[in-house]
Amino acid sequence: MKKLGATIIEHPAIAQAKKKAPTLRWYMNEYHQWMRQMHLSEHTIKNHKCFFSKFLRWCEERNIEARDVTQELIERYQRHIYHYRDPETGEPISLNTQRVVAGHIRTFFRWMKKRGFLPTNPAADVEIPKGEKRLPVNGLTVDEVEKILALPDINTALGLRDRAIMEVLYSTGIRRSELAALTLYDIDPKSGVLIVEQGKGRKDRVLPIGERAIKWVDQYVIDGRPALISETDHGKLFVQTRGGPISPKVVGYIVKRYIDESGVDKKGSCHLFRHAMATALLENGAEIKFLQQMLGHEQIQSTQVYGNVSIRKLKEAHTKLHPGANLKKLKANK
Repeated sequence: MKKLGATIIEHPAIAQAKKKAPTLRWYMNEYHQWMRQMHLSEHTIKNHKCFFSKFLRWCEERNIEARDVTQELIERYQRHIYHYRDPETGEPISLNTQRVVAGHIRTFFRWMKKRGFLPTNPAADVEIPKGEKRLPVNGLTVDEVEKILALPDINTALGLRDRAIMEVLYSTGIRRSELAALTLYDIDPKSGVLIVEQGKGRKDRVLPIGERAIKWVDQYVIDGRPALISETDHGKLFVQTRGGPISPKVVGYIVKRYIDESGVDKKGSCHLFRHAMATALLENGAEIKFLQQMLGHEQIQSTQVYGNVSIRKLKEAHTKLHPGANLKKLKANK
């Protein structure tokens, strides 16, 4: 609040709040507008809306407004989602979803307090459930990756595109959204690097890309892309059937289709190639810090989970060294 002569100037949102006694939903929309002003991505805003809306709807069903929210009420909501079961499947809400919802509630009410909408933050001391340390399961083996990569019909423009897409995913481990955003100039064949501009967290990074992936990208750009591109070239590397920029959703659909066609019984699409890249590097001696940079993880803890997947060498050492691991050795020693 500022004074200009004898006039007191209030923040417009605060003045509006006092005038209309807004609902929690109104405050949520103000929060999302503030997030845009802070240049947070639409993806981040969409995520907050998705998860916070669960709490919002629960409050609206009980006619609870912002001033009514207390720590006890938030903890009551946490118990509600802990015991909730899906009416159709009977499945509980995952622990990860419970954690994310609690985190979004905390950040929202922290903002409410800082902006002066509430005298105190009711979520300040709310505890977030401890997370599970779960491994990426059912990852692709090298043979399975090669089987999937061989499926596209490389005599067609779309087949060349699809092969190039999967080769880039496997070589670099980038996310599907990062792949969809690539331009014609984001891969440097001479240097053997790929540039991810404004990836997750709006961070740029430069990654190595293998010669085989570069070869397939070059072949697609020369022989495939011209047949797909529309009259106006938008400069994106990968395009859809009618020439427009490819979307992350379409990338996921393309990859999943080939995985299903291969007969490989693994759930997922683009992330399976990301996991395969990470596991292959670790099993062949890559340091965890290098892998963190490749995957674009802000926290090393996010990368360390892949270290638990790389069990091949550990199994080899166990079979070789443990006295009870090999039946042939046991029989020979008798």
